[in-house]
Amino acid sequence: MSGKNKSTRRKEASSNNYVRIFVGSAVSAVMFFAFLALFALFSLKNGTKSTLYVPVGIAFALLSGVAGGFAAVRPIKQKGVAYGALSGLISSLLCSSVLFVVNGNKAGSGLFILAGIMILAGAAGGTVAVNLKLRKKY
Repeated sequence: MSGKNKSTRRKEASSNNYVRIFVGSAVSAVMFFAFLALFALFSLKNGTKSTLYVPVGIAFALLSGVAGGFAAVRPIKQKGVAYGALSGLISSLLCSSVLFVVNGNKAGSGLFILAGIMILAGAAGGTVAVNLKLRKKY
């Protein structure tokens, strides 16, 4: 036995959970901006139409939200929807604030749609992380 009582162990586990949620949020935000940077290079090289910017941004928000929710909840393995949505909320606030500054302090409807999609995708990624069963090798 470690000599710590139950309440101390719960507090430590709770703080570790929040650290993991912040790590998942960071994974999601980094992934989102990396995808956007790669798409920007691709669109400059090939002359992509500007009508594709919003749908591609939404698709990247969906992918990065699922990855961030999965990364946040997989080590915890409980409360997938809540922790995944919290991870998605933090990453969407981070991404939205950066995009708000880049857009010249203008918040269009696409910014709010992006935030909602990241939150829902984070919850979905957290659900997948909790329900994923590892196969035993025989």
